[in-house]
Amino acid sequence: PIPLARMAQQDIEVRVVSYNIFMRPPLVRNNSDDYKEERLAEFVSDQLPNYDVVCLQEMFSLFNTRQSRLIKGAYQQGFEFYFCSGRGGGSGPSRTLDGPKNKTYNLSSDPIVPQLIIPGSDSTQSPQTFPSLPVTANQQVSDTPVLVPVKVGGQVVNSNDRPTTEYASEQTSLLSRFFWLLHSLFSSAIFSTIAKQFLDAGVMILSRYPVVAHDYLQYSDRGIDADSLTNKQCLHALLRISPEEEENGHFHIFTTHLQSSYLHLEDNHPHETIRARQLAEVAAFVGEKLKFYDWEYPAIICGDLNGDARVHRRLNGPRDSAGIAIDDCEDEATDSIEYKYMEKVFSPEYISHSGRPPVRDLSDDEDKNVVPHPVTAVRNLMKERYGFHPVTIGDVAILSDDSSERHQSLYSLETQSAEQISTNRIDGKSFRYAPRELQLSEAADWLCQCCKDYLYFVDTAANDGHVRVKESASLVQEFFLATDVPIKKKCPSLIQLSDHYGVATTLIYSPDAGKKRTS
Repeated sequence: PIPLARMAQQDIEVRVVSYNIFMRPPLVRNNSDDYKEERLAEFVSDQLPNYDVVCLQEMFSLFNTRQSRLIKGAYQQGFEFYFCSGRGGGSGPSRTLDGPKNKTYNLSSDPIVPQLIIPGSDSTQSPQTFPSLPVTANQQVSDTPVLVPVKVGGQVVNSNDRPTTEYASEQTSLLSRFFWLLHSLFSSAIFSTIAKQFLDAGVMILSRYPVVAHDYLQYSDRGIDADSLTNKQCLHALLRISPEEEENGHFHIFTTHLQSSYLHLEDNHPHETIRARQLAEVAAFVGEKLKFYDWEYPAIICGDLNGDARVHRRLNGPRDSAGIAIDDCEDEATDSIEYKYMEKVFSPEYISHSGRPPVRDLSDDEDKNVVPHPVTAVRNLMKERYGFHPVTIGDVAILSDDSSERHQSLYSLETQSAEQISTNRIDGKSFRYAPRELQLSEAADWLCQCCKDYLYFVDTAANDGHVRVKESASLVQEFFLATDVPIKKKCPSLIQLSDHYGVATTLIYSPDAGKKRTS
C-alpha cells in the first residue's frame, strides 16, 4: 500500500474485497474433493497482493491450521493487522492497535425489525422460485429475461427452473447427505450450544492499514440447521488509512455471514425470518458504531448476506401456448422481495437511528426526508455499477453454437446431461449453457444464478467526501484459475477458487476534499 508517511496532499487508494472463500472444516464438502489446501495456497500467493483490505467468510478454524497459515502468509505480504471471529461467544485471534476484545457487544436495545412479508408464508408449502437469467462468463449480462423450455436429466422444465429434484439429488455426495443426517439427529439446543464452543463464525478481516478499534456483534438468533452450529457474528473494524496526525482518513468496515437458505428444502421461510432479524441487528450495530465516532467516518458493509437480490420466476407460474413461462413479476420488478426488505433496513434513516427510527412506520414514505440524517447515503455498489444484481453464486457458462464444443466444466457423462438448449425470446438466437462450476458447488446451487454477496458504502455528512468510492472501481471478482497454475494439474475441472464470486471496490482518501469544495 501507499506508505502512511506519504505527503498529506496526495490521494490514497484502498482496494477492498469481500469473499466467501469456502474453507469449511475438514471432511465437510459437497463433492469428491474441494481442494482446500491448494485453493488457499493459490489465494495467498496470487490474489492477496491485489488488495489492501480483505474480508473473508467461511474461513473456519475448526480442526485445521488454515486460518493461522493464512494470517502468516498475509503478514508476509504486508497485512500486519487482522481480526477473526471467535468461538463460544468470544472474539478470535487479532492483531490491532486497541488490544483484545473479550466481551460480546450488546446493542443498547433491540432494533425495530420491519415486517418481512414472505409470499406463501401462511401456506403449508411455499411457492418455489428460481432464477431467470443465463449469465455470460465475463459478466456482460443483460437484464432481459430469457424464458425457454429445456430438457434437464430427462425432465422437461423451464430454463429458469433449477434442477433441484431427482437430477440434483443424484449429484449430491454421500458425505454431504451423511452430514445432513447427523445434523438432523443432533440439532438440539444442547448440541448446538456445545458445537459453538468449538466452531467459530468463519469470518475475518485482513488489513494492510492499522486497525485502531475493533468489536463484534453476537446475533441474538444464531440460526437454524447447519448455521446453528456456528458462532454467528458481525465483525467491526475502524481502519486508519491516513498518517496518524490526520483525523479524516478513517473508515469503518463491517463483515458478516448471515443465515443461509437451503435450496433443497421445501420451506425456507424460517431461514428468511432469522436472516431478517440478523440484518436489522447489523444495521443497528452499524448505526451505533458510527454514532460513537460522531458520524465522522463512512463505512463498508460487506459479506455473504445470503438474501438473494435477483427476481426469479415461479416454477408453477403461468405459461403461454408453447409452454414457455410468462414473466409474472409485478411492474417488471428487478429487486426480490427480500432485497427490498434489505434496502429498507440498510437505509440512511434506519442506520441513523440505530434500528430505532422515529414513531412513524418505515414503510410510510410521507415526509421521509424532512429531517436530515447523519447518514446521507447507503449505496449498493454492485447494483450501482452494473445497473442490476450480478450473479455471485451458481453462474452459468454460455456455450458455442458448435454442438461439438465442450465447456471445461463438462467432464463427466452425468454432468453433460445438465447441458441446456435455450432460445432467446428477444432475438431468437439459440445457444447452449451449463453450470459454470461443478467441483465445489452442491447440485442444488447449479444454475441458481443468485446474488448473495454484497458491498454497501455508507456515507455520512461529516465525512464530507474525504473517503469516497472510486468511480467504476466496484466489480464482481470471479477468481477464475489460470490454466497454468499447479492446482489445475491436480484437478483440471476446478475453474475458480470458491463456489462464490467475490465483490470488490476501491476507496479513495482525499485529505483536502472539504477544502477544495469551500475554496
